[in-house]
Amino acid sequence: MPGRYAIGVDLGGTKIATGITDLSGNMVARRFVATDAASGEAVVIARIMRSIHDIIKEAKVSNEEVAGIGICCPGPLNPETGVVIFAPNLGWNHVPIVAHIVEEFGIPTYLENDANAAALAEKWFGAGRDVQSLLYVTVSTGVGGGIILNGDIYRGRNHMAGEIGHAIVQPEGGERCGCGQYGCLETIASGTAIGRRAREVVQAGGGQRMLELAGSSEAITARTVADAAADGDADAKAVLERAFLYLGTFIVNMLNVLNVEKIVIGGGVSKLGESLFVPVRRVVDDKMSDVPAKYTPIVPAETGDSVGILGAVGLVVKAEVRVG
Repeated sequence: MPGRYAIGVDLGGTKIATGITDLSGNMVARRFVATDAASGEAVVIARIMRSIHDIIKEAKVSNEEVAGIGICCPGPLNPETGVVIFAPNLGWNHVPIVAHIVEEFGIPTYLENDANAAALAEKWFGAGRDVQSLLYVTVSTGVGGGIILNGDIYRGRNHMAGEIGHAIVQPEGGERCGCGQYGCLETIASGTAIGRRAREVVQAGGGQRMLELAGSSEAITARTVADAAADGDADAKAVLERAFLYLGTFIVNMLNVLNVEKIVIGGGVSKLGESLFVPVRRVVDDKMSDVPAKYTPIVPAETGDSVGILGAVGLVVKAEVRVG
């Protein structure tokens, strides 16, 4: 029976994760290989193709049984033309990745930004299964996200919607961001920013429990901060409160603008659990007037480490639903 499976490729700067699932997102097989971006575009594309061939062989399916291939990766890209416009971590500039894959396999292939794909993964297979609109926020080394409206990715005019990390939340006195602006959410609420702020506190003589746990100020991470806060370190608590005040305030703004049905938070920092969700929910409760949007659920992501593969698979499933 044709079209029973979907292949998802999560292309990152250091590894390529490839998986094959049924159309309900149940993983049949997956594999990981190094990207080897330094060897150039042709080598990376060849590694993607080899991974797809290997995963099809491992799953013991034919090309005809694969409904489609989804690919997600960072960087500005054009999902309509299948071209990665610029991916600095790969060294790519205007690479027509979809055309290469279609030529090799003869299977419909789809391309999407990794954060948008993660939002789609949560819509189809995770915490957003029961809604048609959601805001997905990933809080990790940086801050990113995606917007699902009417069951589909909202990309914006130039496919740039969902650049959550670069929403300016501290216009006065904010830190400089990698994008060149000051006071972006990413400079305050990311795991990187939390660790940096904590190290500054320790170097100024505070946060002794953070220092005890990490062994040195340079080794302090967001996880260290959360553990120290749980042990009663007031400085650690203050670092988290500050970060999640800005994250919660951003969510308030998005709820007022988009009125989505659910907020889903993923990424490495979301693994802090209630250390993140309690203060964020409290900020939303404090800052929103008593309107229905105030009671929007704010929940953890459910797709875990498979989010990239499942997001890419979601591109195939979405296309199949439209055809059906």
